[in-house]
Amino acid sequence: MQSLLAEVSGRRFALPLNLVRKVLPAMAVTPVANAPHVVDGIVEIRGQLHAVVSVARALGLGNGEIAADHHFVLAKVGELLLALHVDRALSVIDLDEAGLVPFAEVLPGASGPSGAVARAGDELLVVHDLPSFLSLRETQATGEVLARHAEARS
Repeated sequence: MQSLLAEVSGRRFALPLNLVRKVLPAMAVTPVANAPHVVDGIVEIRGQLHAVVSVARALGLGNGEIAADHHFVLAKVGELLLALHVDRALSVIDLDEAGLVPFAEVLPGASGPSGAVARAGDELLVVHDLPSFLSLRETQATGEVLARHAEARS
């Protein structure tokens, strides 16, 4: 399974490449009111609004301040266009799907995003399942923020 290897707060993880649309340098973000705590704001890319999600904050790895050398990983999750803020998008890697171990088997009863753990050389990587990355409430609130700002633009 091809995956994007990325890093946040010194921790490396993978995102399934089939959900990644593009990687861009981080850019200025427009703050928005009433957004979930993991959403930094919105950016407009090629005429489309994307919610900027702090991966660091979503994973409990700090505040996730945006720096000039950071990246946005553009992804579409359901109907949401997201710009996932990571410290660095490193490379595309191939992970052996047969070697993926679901979170439920590694951490029975754990809550939060679903995904799997995979071996990449000598390293164990968390492979995040983007559709479950935001909670249902965060997904709904993020959709409302994007819809509100899209309506205000028209």
